[in-house]
Amino acid sequence: MDRTELSIAMKKVAWAYVFLHFHLNIMNLDIFADWWGFILILKAIDVFKHTEPSTELLRPIGVALAIIEGVQWGMNFLQISVEFYVFEIIYAVISLYFHFQLLTNIADIALRYGCEEERKIRRFVVIRTISIAAISMPLDWVDYEWLIYVITGTQLIITVWTCILLFCLSESLAEENVA
Repeated sequence: MDRTELSIAMKKVAWAYVFLHFHLNIMNLDIFADWWGFILILKAIDVFKHTEPSTELLRPIGVALAIIEGVQWGMNFLQISVEFYVFEIIYAVISLYFHFQLLTNIADIALRYGCEEERKIRRFVVIRTISIAAISMPLDWVDYEWLIYVITGTQLIITVWTCILLFCLSESLAEENVA
């Protein structure tokens, strides 16, 4: 696999995580649309599958998540609101699995190319998954307001570091001297 292609694909995933986790709204339009983040990930999967074949298994889920996010983005733009709790839970579980597996595959790619970011990515995958699962617990969060701040702060730090690690991994993959 061409390291340059792999580096470019990794940079797409890094930008995808920026789009997925940071939002810039102008009126009711999110400029950093989540559906665009999933499209970038799907483009990266086209490259990753040559190094880590199991990433191809994420394609159907990624397509579904991109479509769902696109519909939701359009509904937000048109100011249409629909609450469907069961669907939201299913979406959250599928999304959690998708990101866990994608970042695990990325860590495997980093290991294969001897990149030092591999261990840090694995650590953040676990912490990210636990914190998202914790915040998704069906608790009366009013009684645990302090915990919301702790988990949200942790999640913000993890998100920023994940983006930084993915950009650093992209640079590491671009270097010829990495084993």
